[in-house]
Amino acid sequence: LEAQLDHQRVMDQWSADMRGAAVEDVAAIVEAQQRYKEISAGPDEAMARANTAIVELNRRARDEVLAELPGASAAKVRRAYDRAAFPSVYTDPGAVHRQLTAAMALEDLTVDQRRRLEDLAASYRPEYERLSRALCKHLRPTPVNLMGFDAEDFRAWQEQQQQMARVRYDRGELNARALNRLKALLSDDQLRRLGPLPQPQEAEEGSIFGAGG
Repeated sequence: LEAQLDHQRVMDQWSADMRGAAVEDVAAIVEAQQRYKEISAGPDEAMARANTAIVELNRRARDEVLAELPGASAAKVRRAYDRAAFPSVYTDPGAVHRQLTAAMALEDLTVDQRRRLEDLAASYRPEYERLSRALCKHLRPTPVNLMGFDAEDFRAWQEQQQQMARVRYDRGELNARALNRLKALLSDDQLRRLGPLPQPQEAEEGSIFGAGG
């Protein structure tokens, strides 16, 4: 809590300095930025340490619980943990989990349709989970503060963003392929009964600047 309060005080000071600098006064803006970088170093570092400690504590507790559970139960708890810790990863409008579940519940499926749907779910869901966990792995445990970055930090942040963009693209492509297969398997009437379908996405959008875990 103390680290959060110190961080907020620095942010309030930064806002005050920036309000006092005229838009056209480049020198004043640069001075305010430099001042912010200097005064934020300590609070930012303390905030990062506190967040990292919380993340590590949560993960140790998670691993202890998982170690006591049988395989299927452990996997279920792990998925629930990841969804709670990384909501920005698992809030995915392109995912077809709901549609697959609804399709499997259709009463007029042929034997061939059901078999193909089971094959689709068996290939799609594990790969989706793998890619989602890769996104979780690349997330930073603390919010990114670009004003306080040095050159090395900024390069690391850029690389992280590039890695996440690649994984997001792969997951968007996976969603699109699964959706196309689902459309090919079902009749128009069956598709209508599934409800709204995800809109095709060339790639998942958005950058993640912070995370839990």
